[in-house]
Amino acid sequence: MFMECAPDHRRWMAAFESGNRPPADAHGSIRSKRLGTATILAQSARREDILFRARTGRPSSGLPAIGCRLILWLLGLTSLAVGAGNAAPPLLHADSFMFSHLTIDQGLSQSNVFCILQDRRGFMWFGTEDGLNRFDGYEFMHVTQDPGDVNSLSNDTITAIFEDPDGCLWVGTASGLNRLDPETLQVRRFGSAAGEPRELGFVGIEAIRRDRQGRLWVATRGGLVSLEPGGRDWRLFQSDGNRSDRLDGHEVSTLLVDRQGRLWAGGFDGVIRWDSDEGRFHPVGITKPPLGDETAQVNCLAEDADGVIWAGTNGGGLHRWDDRGGRFAYDQAAQQGANAEPLRYINVLAVDAHGRLWAGTHGAGVVVLDTPRNRYVHLMPAASDPHSISYPLIAAVFRDRGDTMWVGTHGKGLDLWNPYQQKFERHRSNPADPDSMRVTSVRAILEDRDGHLWVGGYSGFDRLDRKTGRFEHLPQRWSDGIVRVLREDPDEPGRIIWLGMESGQPHLIAFDRIQKKIWKQYNFIERFGFHTHQVRDILLEADGSTWVGTNDGLLRFNRRTGAFARMTHDADDPGSLGHNQVNAIIRTTDGNLWAGSMGGGLSRFDSATGRFAGFRHRDGDPASLINDNVMALLEAEPGTLWIGTAGGLSRLELRSGRFVSYSTRNGLPNDMIYSILPDAQGHLWLSTNHGLARFDPASGTCRNFDVSDGLQSNEFNAGAHHRSRSGELFFGGIEGVNAFHPESIRDNPHAPPMAITALQIFNQPVHAGPLADGRVVLTRDITATSAIELTHGDRVFTLGFAAMSPVMPGKNRHAYMLEGWDTDWNQVGSRRYATFVNLPPGEYIFRVIGSNSDGVWNRTGVRLAIRIQPPFWATWWFRALGLAGLALLVWSVHLARTVAIRKRNRELQNVNLALQEQIVERRRVEDALRLSEAKYRTLTDNLTVGIFRTSTGADARFVEANPALAGILGHARRDDILDRPAAGYFDRPGEWSDLVHQLERTGGARLDIVTIRRPDGTTVPCAVTAAAFRDPEGRLAGYDGLIEDISERRALESQIRQTQKMEAIGRLAGGVAHDFNNILTVINGRAEMALSELKPGEPAYRSVGEIVQGGRRAEDLIRQLLAFSRRQVIAPVVVDVNQVLVGLERMLRRLIGEDVQLQSVLAAGLPSIKADPGQLEQVFLNLVVNARDALAELDAATADKHITISTSAAALDDEYILNHPEIQPGRYVIISVSDNGVGMTADIQSQIFEPFFTTKQAGRGTGLGLATVFGIVKQNGGAINVYSEPGRGSRFRVYWPVAPIDDTAAAPRAPEAPPAEGRETILVVEDDPQVRQFACDGLRGLGYHVLEADSGIAALRLLDDPVVSVHLLFTDVVMPGLSGIELAHRLPARLRGMPVLFASGYADHHLMADGSLTLGVNFIEKPYAIRALAYRIRDLLDKLNA
Repeated sequence: MFMECAPDHRRWMAAFESGNRPPADAHGSIRSKRLGTATILAQSARREDILFRARTGRPSSGLPAIGCRLILWLLGLTSLAVGAGNAAPPLLHADSFMFSHLTIDQGLSQSNVFCILQDRRGFMWFGTEDGLNRFDGYEFMHVTQDPGDVNSLSNDTITAIFEDPDGCLWVGTASGLNRLDPETLQVRRFGSAAGEPRELGFVGIEAIRRDRQGRLWVATRGGLVSLEPGGRDWRLFQSDGNRSDRLDGHEVSTLLVDRQGRLWAGGFDGVIRWDSDEGRFHPVGITKPPLGDETAQVNCLAEDADGVIWAGTNGGGLHRWDDRGGRFAYDQAAQQGANAEPLRYINVLAVDAHGRLWAGTHGAGVVVLDTPRNRYVHLMPAASDPHSISYPLIAAVFRDRGDTMWVGTHGKGLDLWNPYQQKFERHRSNPADPDSMRVTSVRAILEDRDGHLWVGGYSGFDRLDRKTGRFEHLPQRWSDGIVRVLREDPDEPGRIIWLGMESGQPHLIAFDRIQKKIWKQYNFIERFGFHTHQVRDILLEADGSTWVGTNDGLLRFNRRTGAFARMTHDADDPGSLGHNQVNAIIRTTDGNLWAGSMGGGLSRFDSATGRFAGFRHRDGDPASLINDNVMALLEAEPGTLWIGTAGGLSRLELRSGRFVSYSTRNGLPNDMIYSILPDAQGHLWLSTNHGLARFDPASGTCRNFDVSDGLQSNEFNAGAHHRSRSGELFFGGIEGVNAFHPESIRDNPHAPPMAITALQIFNQPVHAGPLADGRVVLTRDITATSAIELTHGDRVFTLGFAAMSPVMPGKNRHAYMLEGWDTDWNQVGSRRYATFVNLPPGEYIFRVIGSNSDGVWNRTGVRLAIRIQPPFWATWWFRALGLAGLALLVWSVHLARTVAIRKRNRELQNVNLALQEQIVERRRVEDALRLSEAKYRTLTDNLTVGIFRTSTGADARFVEANPALAGILGHARRDDILDRPAAGYFDRPGEWSDLVHQLERTGGARLDIVTIRRPDGTTVPCAVTAAAFRDPEGRLAGYDGLIEDISERRALESQIRQTQKMEAIGRLAGGVAHDFNNILTVINGRAEMALSELKPGEPAYRSVGEIVQGGRRAEDLIRQLLAFSRRQVIAPVVVDVNQVLVGLERMLRRLIGEDVQLQSVLAAGLPSIKADPGQLEQVFLNLVVNARDALAELDAATADKHITISTSAAALDDEYILNHPEIQPGRYVIISVSDNGVGMTADIQSQIFEPFFTTKQAGRGTGLGLATVFGIVKQNGGAINVYSEPGRGSRFRVYWPVAPIDDTAAAPRAPEAPPAEGRETILVVEDDPQVRQFACDGLRGLGYHVLEADSGIAALRLLDDPVVSVHLLFTDVVMPGLSGIELAHRLPARLRGMPVLFASGYADHHLMADGSLTLGVNFIEKPYAIRALAYRIRDLLDKLNA
């Protein structure tokens, strides 16, 4: 339905924007069928100069009727007139409505807003053409349709929203009804379940309401649907011309449940009302207005503050319910005449906090009606006013619980207005409104005795009638003049106003406001002979004196006598005026005249002497004037003069002559103070370049207001201020004038709803559902979560929050406290997040409170319980064990200390007399030792590097040394090496001589590797660095140096080299094994085929059998090479190491013989590992065989021969890994195999894992046993090390990673079945011709139809023929030109579901990860037998057929 009407909509909009009339229908009238408030489809409307004509009443008192007409279309922002004969009530002003805007630039998903709702938690919800939007005052969250998910919205065009008592949102769309749980964001669609009207699944939803009986009503384009309480019984009401209780038409556009509980439904054919007692609908009449092309279609219904029901129609205007007449009557008074165009096409009605009715129209903006007072205002977009509504097509109007009015437009997003935001009356120039102010930048303001407001400035001189709200533009009888000053004449206050001109001529004008003409004028150039042309202030005194401040001095003349005097600045006369540009003049209550000038500070005039006393700013003197550029003067109370300057505000105590000053440091919004006015509460109001400030002289504090509070602009003008007799204040600026009664300024009383809006862990957002590691922190949206639980590993987490007041959200304030951690509230201003780092385990309560832009706080706020789990070492049981151990340790130390003290006391008693005699000497020695120790102890004692000082020469001896050097040289104490020759520790005596020679020649030396020989004969590799030092006379005094033990470094380097060598050998072995596998495939396969054709008694049977046995031994050898090179194909599963060992124990005992004892020490509760069971058994067998062979070399007389196998588990940390770089940190199962055999030397240990290395006699071993173990362990991510000493046996330790927790144990192996024959077609692709021929012969022998290709490219050419039909592809992986993997990916579309079996002689990285088969890959390892190949092919074909 929407798509059918879209062309009409485009034609209407084109006409609307071009200024032409919209297209008419076949009858010549402009009509449109409304398809629902949500979609706001095209409506035809007159496009001409739309006028609100004044309603004419009967003349009273013989006076003629007064009529007026105001232009209100697009550019019309004024109010409609009222009928003559009645007193005109005050009008609403369009300038009183400052809107802020939310568009896609702020995160709204789409610009057409069809419906609006505030839920019980305070979130705002908006329905658009691109899904549902949730708004927290700062950010949007979107809920949209997922075409592949039936649990998402049924359509992205959201047409209606309703919240039920359970907090669930019922969401109507352009095609169906949905219910959304805002806590989990889960959606349920309606219309498909049993008992649900199918219309709910596909028709457009227009409105949703709930009556007092708990019955849910859904208005659709296919009728009206009700859901009884309990949520099961649905009922559909549709048009039935034969029954009066049915609907008049299928399409229902709007629903209303009034305060009496009555349900009203409006639609295409009028209004019906539900009678719950009778269970039926009653049609309600509606009066058709005299508009020519009226319609009975009702678009919206609303109930105002007085209980009056209003109906907005589609072309028929606004109707009021007449309870007596029982019908809706056209409201002539509200619409001001029969041609009330803006109120013809009404889409939506709403009531604001003042009880005013808001009518959102189709193309005519918003009309706000104060029906009891007969006041109204028409709001339309204005290009000159960014705070006007944004678009004339209105789709939704909604009032939230904070009294904010939300206006949804069809094309420009959201407009919002709050009655508490605009604290100041505002008047601006609007070129499109002839009754608005013509003055653009206001420089002067005056209220006369009759209450009229006079405004002067750029572009005009206007008078505002405060009763009608209209500006009168006075004809200027002077050229290019800018009115800078307005003053009322004290002699004739009801008639004469004095105008001071900033530019043009004349310069001073006495204006007769009754006759609206110039009474007197003064041209300073002609009359006084000087070139002043700017009047900046005027002071009119009762004695006829007139003081005029200009930019060329201070003038004084008598209005009655014409006497004239001029005062100027003289740089040589300190008693002259401070500066010629006089900005402000005032006479204080003590009789003194004061003049403030630009750059000359403050000047006080002495009338008796005619001299001036100056007050200027003095640098460094806070008691002087704050700045010499004076802009305004005010004596708020006798004896105190306030001075507004370009550098701040100063207060002058007239008696003392001392200044106290205030600036932005004290909270002022700006240091440029243009004007100062007092209010009745003792405050001072200051206009600045950054708004208005209300300054409290008592406390020195101020509250600042800016343009978001309703100011004409943040920038005001100097001198543009006025206080009326009633206390009303006026300030003018560059965009107009503000008027206000200070005591009437109202703050927003509504505390904002609070919400926790976001959770992040390590800066990653957390949503409901599992995290990447599988944990579930949130089961529902964070906004609906009351408690969360975190682990001790979640060391950094952030909580977002919001004070949900949309009015000037940047001024909202927040505070949070984490109970259990914080002791007070954290005031964070407008910041909306809190981050916590490394919180100790425990339970906390996160609380957050917030205020609106006027500082009204929600002290209850919102809270979130947080539990942080402790690590195991912080649990109570671990701490209890620790405390017990600590108590035992303290008791032991205390006991030992007590015994020692007692013994020491006895010794001290015996030597007490001797110690007394040595006290003086001891103190002297202790002082010297303390100094020495302070120099060297910290530097030397804690280092692991040896530090020394020696004497000179080749026989140099150690003079100083640290403990580390003693340990390196093989001594227990450093005193043991003092005075010993240094050369004696070097394995080669020439090394020390070389070092000394280099020291004496260059002053420094380094030996990267030397061998230190210790007194016990052991050696240690070291690096030596030394430098020569000299005495104060420059003579060589000795050598200082460092000796570092580098044995650990060299061991690590050796391990790295060994690892690299093993990797290289492994790659070589893997390559060799791969080539042999192809050969063995042919040899073993052909031999087995030949053996199967022979009978055991034939002569060749034995020879062929030996070939088969030899081939199998070759397979075992190749498999070991692949295991060593980590290219063996494995199928790892989760296994229990202890179970595998128990299963092998009998075999192992037979293997080692009866003279060797086998002991098993298996750890209980051992974690599982992930391994190929065959590989794990091979590891056990090879290690045990190696141990058996080591025992066999012992003397035959040795009776005690034993092998011990043990298992355990361990977690290896970073400190352990530092000394074992071949192992990664983590949890491991450790398999240990030890024996008491002959042991190994270090040289043998360095080679044992190399392939083909063996110490056995020729023919007794292949040298691959331990190499195979090494390869298997490395392939599975583990490590292996060995400890052995000659004559003391060996111990091998295998570190195997623990299996992940989520891996499952291996299923038992299924028994093999004999291969089955087949008749399917198989394509064999193999580049080796012998292997390919072998596979083809074997498969053909089983009955298969076999096609063959020698490359991937040849296979593709064969398969491109549509006649060729293949059931299975059997391909080698590694082939020139096109690999088997690439071939499988490039199969024709008709064969994409065909099974593919890959073959390879080693683990290919395309198919496997670390040798493990990738999930879903079908693979057979070379060399393979025809029997094994037949198993795999038959299994895959059977699965395909199933």
